[in-house]
Amino acid sequence: MQKICRVVLVLKVPSAAGSSLDFRTKLEDINYAITQFNKRFEGFKQVKLLAVKNQELEFLLSIEVEDKSVIPNARDLSAFSKRLYHDRSWSIYSRENAKLFTATVFEDVTEEYAEHFENLPDIPKNLTKTVANDVSRDINTQMNDQQAIEAFEALLKIQNIGDENKRSTRKKSIIEIKSILLSTLS
Repeated sequence: MQKICRVVLVLKVPSAAGSSLDFRTKLEDINYAITQFNKRFEGFKQVKLLAVKNQELEFLLSIEVEDKSVIPNARDLSAFSKRLYHDRSWSIYSRENAKLFTATVFEDVTEEYAEHFENLPDIPKNLTKTVANDVSRDINTQMNDQQAIEAFEALLKIQNIGDENKRSTRKKSIIEIKSILLSTLS
């Protein structure tokens, strides 16, 4: 028996970087996590992305259950969250170790979607990297040059603070920023 739930996820305990994160700029990461999740749980669990908003992800989650009394919950999406947290360094967006999202909506929509769930795309075409690039251009106007310099200086100062995961993520970010600067200036 298939159960389908509509789920809305937000960052559970956002860091400063998480509070200012626009999920629409991270579509490539989100698409990666969805693809990995669906491959891992093929035939048992599947997610379909419905919408990406500034600070919200909306999905349909389908789970095959033998017992209709089984009630899906947000833990059923933990593998999705882990792909972002570990594989795509989303740990910088959370103040709580190994915790990324909380569900603000988790409702059974089996009756509404059962007939056409399989025909829905995993990732709608309008949620592509092109859209993310458009949003990134918009964000460029939200942070001026001086703020960007101050943010990088702050990152340099705190790179050795926190647990190993946070330190590693920060150092990788610093290396990426330096690499971008070097390739742009050469």
